[in-house]
Amino acid sequence: MYIPLVEEHLGQQRLNEYQSRVGDWIGRQGILFQFRYARRVGMAAMVRLLPSLIIKLVFLSIVAGFSGFYILKRHYDSPEYGEKLAGYVAEALGTGEVEVTGFSRNMSRGEFQLLDLKGGRKSFFSHAKFEKLGGFFSSFTSVIEPWRPSVISIKKADLSLKAGGGEDEMRLGFSSIVESFKGAVVSQITIDDCSFSWGYSKLTFGAVRNSSFRAVLQEGTWEVKLSGGSFQQNWFGPLEIESAVLKIDGDGIKVDSLKLRADGGGADLKGVISGPVNMPTFDLVGVFNSLPIEKLIKVSGVNTGEYIEGRISGDLAIGGSSNRQVNLAGRVKLNENDRVTIRERWSLLRALSILDNERTYLRTDFNQGEFSFSTGGGGMEVTGINLNAGKKALLRGSFETRLPTQAEAANSLGIKLTNNFSADATDSSAAQVLENERMRIDSRDIEQSIDDENLKATMGQLTLRELEALKMMEEMEIHRIKGDLTFAVPASSFDRNKDLFEIYPKDEEGWRWIRIEPRDATFTNISDQANELLLEQAGNTIRRILAR
Repeated sequence: MYIPLVEEHLGQQRLNEYQSRVGDWIGRQGILFQFRYARRVGMAAMVRLLPSLIIKLVFLSIVAGFSGFYILKRHYDSPEYGEKLAGYVAEALGTGEVEVTGFSRNMSRGEFQLLDLKGGRKSFFSHAKFEKLGGFFSSFTSVIEPWRPSVISIKKADLSLKAGGGEDEMRLGFSSIVESFKGAVVSQITIDDCSFSWGYSKLTFGAVRNSSFRAVLQEGTWEVKLSGGSFQQNWFGPLEIESAVLKIDGDGIKVDSLKLRADGGGADLKGVISGPVNMPTFDLVGVFNSLPIEKLIKVSGVNTGEYIEGRISGDLAIGGSSNRQVNLAGRVKLNENDRVTIRERWSLLRALSILDNERTYLRTDFNQGEFSFSTGGGGMEVTGINLNAGKKALLRGSFETRLPTQAEAANSLGIKLTNNFSADATDSSAAQVLENERMRIDSRDIEQSIDDENLKATMGQLTLRELEALKMMEEMEIHRIKGDLTFAVPASSFDRNKDLFEIYPKDEEGWRWIRIEPRDATFTNISDQANELLLEQAGNTIRRILAR
């Protein structure tokens, strides 16, 4: 029995020594090799190797982690990474043309310093700029997965919305806005300072400027809320945005509420904007209260406030299309605190103030009455004027304004039209190309506005033909007015000149009516003809008084 036991003991010892040597050899091999073959030499070897394996695994994990972090950081910091991410944004917005300036990551958030995008066929904008556009980024964004943020924040955005395009583009609906970022599963967008504009020209131009913007996607509809900033639509505004609630879906934009304010007055509008996104049709209605008159009735080429001012209230409608013409229509009825004031720049008022020794007409406030107005084709029509200034004056009638043609502008300046000027392209559509081609000179392009500082130097360098073209451009910005107005004064106003009694007889209510019939006059001389006639009829006595 002894010998077998010894032999058994020696055999086990040799086996242990063998396993030990094998274990030591395995321990000097790679960690993957150890995991693969250590089990074949028994659990004892595994137990002895376990601490070493754990240490090696931890070390390997640390090295791999740092290596991966370093590689990813270099990738994240590379221009290529930012450009690739910008590509996701461009694709979501329907354009492939994008320039990116600066991209940075801080933990799980990434941010573009500037994105500059040119609109494509499927986009709802022609140009867009985004400053500090950021959102959530996973560790594998743009590595093994696309950028799919649910929330996007933007510091500042400026977009020029489309207003016309090719036949294919015109078929695009507002769904192009809804579809934007759909693939990126965006459900919320916030913009601290948002501006967007639309329209082909001054006559169709509209804009929201510097407004706080928040949009949430719910069941296929974007609910947009605006606050602050300003709103304008050609003749109307700009007005401060108190608040706005819009809902955008594939059918268009529903304006649930648009509350606008200006100098203590304001306007509340609602309605829809429908049709192809490239040719939207406006249908907005609402009311305005104590709104400064210059926010509704403007005449280009003149400081309107020097001739007419005040506050008005009434109903308002905005209709038309941004690539044809946008029209305003309103019915004004003066409330208790409203007024329409015509000022001394009306020459007729100066003459009446001299004739009447009881009253002054240099500032005539009409605090009762009504009138209607409408715009279109670059002009405005004011009808049904019925204004009362108590026992001092009455104003009745209508008038309309429009921009002059080239022939009319040339006639006013005494300039003979030649082939140097383009054919007249005055058009109610007010398409930008027509507006730009309305005035052209073959020899040299002339900017429509010249810096006052450089005016003298520039003028000295222009030829006679170029100077004429410049004058024409300025003249064609001044509205022409024609109409049929009558201004009534109390019968006693002409007591100092009996010659006027027969020319301006007293009616049954004790008023004397003076006819004002501007025929393509400007706003600055709207009453000059009536003034000259009145002075001529008043005789030499009045001329002597005026000459003093």
